[in-house]
Amino acid sequence: MNTYIEKNLESLPLLRFCSGPGTQEDGIISHLLDQLQPESKFLVEFGQRTLGGATLGRIAASRGFSLLNIDSEALQNEVRHPWNDNRKWILRKQSVGPLNINQIFDECEVPEAPAVCVIDVDGMDYWFMLAILQKRRPSLIICEYNCHIPANISASLAFNPDHQYQRNKDYGASLLALAELAESHGYRLIHIHGPLNLFFVPTQASRDLDCTIPDAIKCPSTEGLRQLADTELFYDSFHSGQRPSWFGACEPDSTASPWIRLAKIGEGISTISIDEIDLRVYSIDKGGGHYRQRGHKEDSVSPLWRLIRHRLSPDIVVDIGANYGYTASLLAKRLGAKKVIAIEPDPRLTGILKRNLKENIGELESVVIQAAVSQGTQCVSALGINPQSTQDNRVCAQHGWEQIVVPTISLNEILSSISDGRRVFIKSDTQGFDINVIKSGFEWLSQHAHWMLRCEFAPFWMESQGFSAVDELEWLCCNFRVCEAPLRIPWNSRLEEVFNRPLEASHALAFVDYSKSLNHDSLGWVDLYVFPSEYA
Repeated sequence: MNTYIEKNLESLPLLRFCSGPGTQEDGIISHLLDQLQPESKFLVEFGQRTLGGATLGRIAASRGFSLLNIDSEALQNEVRHPWNDNRKWILRKQSVGPLNINQIFDECEVPEAPAVCVIDVDGMDYWFMLAILQKRRPSLIICEYNCHIPANISASLAFNPDHQYQRNKDYGASLLALAELAESHGYRLIHIHGPLNLFFVPTQASRDLDCTIPDAIKCPSTEGLRQLADTELFYDSFHSGQRPSWFGACEPDSTASPWIRLAKIGEGISTISIDEIDLRVYSIDKGGGHYRQRGHKEDSVSPLWRLIRHRLSPDIVVDIGANYGYTASLLAKRLGAKKVIAIEPDPRLTGILKRNLKENIGELESVVIQAAVSQGTQCVSALGINPQSTQDNRVCAQHGWEQIVVPTISLNEILSSISDGRRVFIKSDTQGFDINVIKSGFEWLSQHAHWMLRCEFAPFWMESQGFSAVDELEWLCCNFRVCEAPLRIPWNSRLEEVFNRPLEASHALAFVDYSKSLNHDSLGWVDLYVFPSEYA
């Protein structure tokens, strides 16, 4: 028997189905297709330059399946009809990335549930898988992984559309990163093919397989992963005398560029107490340290919350750009809300955000959505990661910043999930994208009356994201009642007194100049309160 299979069969029971040339994945895939009974007969592989080549080509030929291969270095575009019917084999010569993969799939008529999708691009594999899962549900996903990152670390190469594989160990993503991504989208890791590929199927389907997949496969120990990914044993067993291109290269450092850790920022966590709220933040993140500033304490005791609670009495707080969850927790407490929806695109904050909401408002229902809120039609977007502060991440990265890919969602989608008649308070702080956020919710906002919205208006940040602050403010004033938020609310004020001077579209240019002047180097900003146009 194959030595690698003999040593690892108990941990990886699907190895018993190995057959075919090379790494013998043909047999495993064929067996899984028999078990899964996929909805469609369509196979997809990118990172494959030859139409019908490699494992999926052989399976497509033997089963009469349609096939799509994509690679920027393919010789030419090609379409074949091997059986002279509507089944196609397509070779697409095109640069492909996470931001355009679904568009290419649409153009090539890839169904919503392809039978198999193979991701092997030597770099951006994690971001491809994330993008595909926003729109499609393959019956089987096979994705290359980086076996050199320890089993307990969730990390990927940062998103870089110009990435080129350098025949070293800086490629792809860790096993834990890909397993957690799959799990968050309803998939389960069922097989680790040596140091090369991970196999995922829908969680429900995994329960119906004819062999028991050990639960430990998702989180092997460091020693366990070392055994499963034993490169020399694997290649001696399947490719005698050969070694992968990265063999012998230096080990990757997942704490340094081009890598990004996906589950946390650094190792230490600090606690910042603001009245009754205890906020956990990553110690090295200046964005977390920002909550020590006086303004957050003043926000906690502002009389404005009492006035809004009396007037609106919101059932639900929607916090867009939730960061660590301080504002979501504060608003829920001060406004008497029954539910919080917190939206934060940075995946490194998801865990600590959930923890803060549980510890501070655990008695309330809370939902955390890891996504960027956007008006665009794409289901994913790039996000620039500020290396100093999570409070200044931006959709359009600044020079020297790393990037990631995040799911997108519109404000309409979020608000449409709320039952009619419920009152909503919305807070948006997205570093220059706030009016785009509001535009993404225009349909819902224009049709409902019981809501109020607070957003940041920061001309410098808006311009850094490609927007005209004047044009955006004009649009906002033409469609809603817009008022500047005062720096402080006088004690014993009435809400009508606080917001008695709405901005007009004709004020836009002067107001932008005024906002810029509130800080050195034209870096001033203000908060705006936005109301339904009929608000009085």
